[in-house]
Amino acid sequence: MLVNKVSKLYLMQHSNCIVCNEPLIYKRKSIVRECYYCGIQNKTDVVCANDHYVCNECSRRDMYAIIETECLSYEGIKPFELAERILSSNKLQMHGAEHHLIVPAVMLTVYLNHQKRKSEKKELIEVARNRALRLHDGICASHGTCAAAMGVGMFFSIILDVNELQTHNYAYINMASANVLLNVARYGGPRCCKRSTFLGILQIRNLLADDYNIILPIPDQVKCNYVALNKECTKENCLFY
Repeated sequence: MLVNKVSKLYLMQHSNCIVCNEPLIYKRKSIVRECYYCGIQNKTDVVCANDHYVCNECSRRDMYAIIETECLSYEGIKPFELAERILSSNKLQMHGAEHHLIVPAVMLTVYLNHQKRKSEKKELIEVARNRALRLHDGICASHGTCAAAMGVGMFFSIILDVNELQTHNYAYINMASANVLLNVARYGGPRCCKRSTFLGILQIRNLLADDYNIILPIPDQVKCNYVALNKECTKENCLFY
């Protein structure tokens, strides 16, 4: 099999193709491939062992729809309760770009519910969705910035309506993302989308409490329910283990 000829350095052993379920492979150089589903050609550095390529839009379509549906139907203000409804979906991969929307969508939902602004959820989650789609797979390794951490800045950018010419809020959203990235870096690799998602949710929740006096309830201890599914789990070295 092709998989056996690929160095482990480039083999994503626990992330599989949504077409054939074979492992995904990082290419050292970008190649042009046609999306299996929509037929659009793009440059990519990730294909599967059978050379399948699925574009960002197609790979996330089903899961993004689930995220949006769960958020729009949720009436509470408990971020980890809502996050768990999404994370427990059997359509969600252990790792993957589907997680890029979870942090901003979950936190926009509970924030707007808390503020009695539920009518704005659909519009603002759609804004987050469009921004998340621009963050490609594996950006944590290729760009050195975890997309779950970027979701923190995305959340505050949306609720504060930040643009490039602002002063205080521009600094604030970058600080918010930077603090999460420090934690992502502190716990190191291999990457874990669940861990980064939890870190992002906690960062937003704590900043809302400290800076805006908005208290969203969270468990006394956040525990990861996905250890058995993650063969790369760092276990005792993770604060959510």
